[in-house]
Amino acid sequence: MKQKLDLDNPQFKQKLVRAMIQNTPVAYILIDKSWRVQFVNDHFLRLRKLKKEDALGKICYDISNGGAPCASCVVRDAAATGRSAKILRKDIMPDGATIYTEDFAIPIKCEIRDDLILEIMVDRTFEMQLKEKLNFLFLEVVRNMIKILEIKDPYTCLHSREVSAISAKLTWYLGLGDRAVFNATLGGLLHDLGKLYVPDNVLNKPGKLDDKEYAILKEHPMFTYLALPDLESFGAIREIAMSHHERWDGTGYPNGLKGEEIPIEARIAAIADTYSAMTSDRPYRKGLPHEAAVAEIKKYSGTQFDPDIVEKFIQMIDEFLLDTTSLTCQDESSTLIQNLNLNQHIQRKLEYAPDTDEHFVEPDITDNEIDDLATSDSFMHAIFDNTPADYMVIDDSFNILFVPERYALAMGKSIEELTREKCFDATDKKMYCFQVENGAIRCPAVRAFYSGKGEHALLEETILDQTFYHSVYSLPMEIEDHNGKKIKCFLEILSDVTKEKIVQLNFENDLKQIIDVVYNLISELNLDVTGNVAEISAEANNFGDYLEKLQSELSEIISAHQNV
Repeated sequence: MKQKLDLDNPQFKQKLVRAMIQNTPVAYILIDKSWRVQFVNDHFLRLRKLKKEDALGKICYDISNGGAPCASCVVRDAAATGRSAKILRKDIMPDGATIYTEDFAIPIKCEIRDDLILEIMVDRTFEMQLKEKLNFLFLEVVRNMIKILEIKDPYTCLHSREVSAISAKLTWYLGLGDRAVFNATLGGLLHDLGKLYVPDNVLNKPGKLDDKEYAILKEHPMFTYLALPDLESFGAIREIAMSHHERWDGTGYPNGLKGEEIPIEARIAAIADTYSAMTSDRPYRKGLPHEAAVAEIKKYSGTQFDPDIVEKFIQMIDEFLLDTTSLTCQDESSTLIQNLNLNQHIQRKLEYAPDTDEHFVEPDITDNEIDDLATSDSFMHAIFDNTPADYMVIDDSFNILFVPERYALAMGKSIEELTREKCFDATDKKMYCFQVENGAIRCPAVRAFYSGKGEHALLEETILDQTFYHSVYSLPMEIEDHNGKKIKCFLEILSDVTKEKIVQLNFENDLKQIIDVVYNLISELNLDVTGNVAEISAEANNFGDYLEKLQSELSEIISAHQNV
């Protein structure tokens, strides 16, 4: 027979909230408006590598910012505005370790206390480390492709570096943002990669090319496009490579694109490419002076080049008094590449204050007040609405006894409908939940029923061709029904780890494809194309070995994370 809970019973609320706070893999901190830490859960202490006495009663910025108020503080923002605040942080711990957290701060407004802010910190370290590793790998691939191109043709490589620098400066001047500058920088470096496949006698011919030779040279944008991996990270770069010889009037190649049909990154690269080519010395001609090259670009504004971008290019040169040397130097763009990830986060080096009682005051919130606070609507809403996890209480017959409103909305049902069903019927997962995998039943609640302790599972499900991943933790509890009778039940905590899992899967897939690309890059080269094929092959094979080693290291990192 299904038990009935008295959901308004303070003891039920207290026990439920206590169980959630201590067992959800999220850090919870209560801070008053004097910045004193009144409560922390165990996950916060593990995340920040602290002991309880290092946190309770201390000023929050004493334990997170070396005794100085934080420049970007969600707790301060929430206290000042009375509204929730959020930030993504990258923290460098005192031992040198790096952690990423998504921080939420929510004002708690209730009769018990009106001076508290609940800070919720979600650990995003694994996800962000994978993204950083992918960006690092991405840059390594670019650097090694450029190294291979340099072996093939030093002039083309030098020209690519100049196009990269000019494109980065012009993209920045146009105000297109850090990611666009990043793409322009790398797109400029790789825009002529396809010249690896152009025969030396065409690429370095001292005189004018005949029609057949010119037709071969015109294939290099397509060669570059095909040589680069078909990955999201390379998307903008492939478009720059494909379209940097298109013309504003539609007479360019390879696709005859016109006007704004040409991606803006490619329109920028076209100007940078032409300027670098005109000002560079070649075996068959001397480079033009800076002023003459700028005049030529201005002359072909509206025919070869986007007139608006030409106007901005000339404004930039006039405003900063740029000449050939200053235009083609790479200092700003290379610095941007190195720091791109850091610009996306509020970065803070955690320098814990010396052990001193100067700012210490015993917390003035008692355990009883914490329990009373847990029964307030403000506190429960702060927990349920801002923690990236869903909760469900079920009895030992798998009847749903309690779900928060957010979970009911996600299921497309009312709370009343869900609490009339068994959990596996509500989610249409009966057959799935009771399957045996690796010698154990998938459902952690079933395992917890038999073991009498908390059980965990990573569950995968596909809805409308989209795959979702949930980390599910089932915790045995004993609570009272409306008659005061104790009943056995289970709190299920469902954390959505889809984003993290997809980042991991994409990284593994990208790494595999990049390894294939490096090997394919040299497989199509032959002695008819270049006299340096042996040297290029050796360089590419060395890089392939490095990538395979990285793949093995990545597997170890993922395995360690999953076993935590």
